[in-house]
Amino acid sequence: MNPNLKLQTRGDYDRVVRPHLPQGAFAPDARHLIRISLHLFIAAAGYIALRAAGVWWAMLPVSLLIGHSMACLLFLAHDVSHNSVVRTRAAKRGLELLLWGINVIPPTLWRRLHNETHHVETNTVRDTDRA
Repeated sequence: MNPNLKLQTRGDYDRVVRPHLPQGAFAPDARHLIRISLHLFIAAAGYIALRAAGVWWAMLPVSLLIGHSMACLLFLAHDVSHNSVVRTRAAKRGLELLLWGINVIPPTLWRRLHNETHHVETNTVRDTDRA
């Protein structure tokens, strides 16, 4: 790449970088569906275990495990939102509703804040993800 090249817009950047990426760089990865299923199972089993736990000290590790899976589901929801998991609109909407919903974030709010604000203002003072 030419070090003297001035990249003014996102489009300029895309035109320079895309030819250097592998063919399947933007292909959806269905293996994320296995990860989503696994973390949903862990969270559900954890909630069941919490209800069945008779001792308070058993609740801490189970709670940490549930928290970890919920955080992983947020990252996977982010990938779903960027078409990295599935491409069909119905599957994407369903997964977004499930994954954002169990973390109490409306998918419409995520789209507004992340896609329409963060992506436009990435790494600037007005970037919503900087805080």
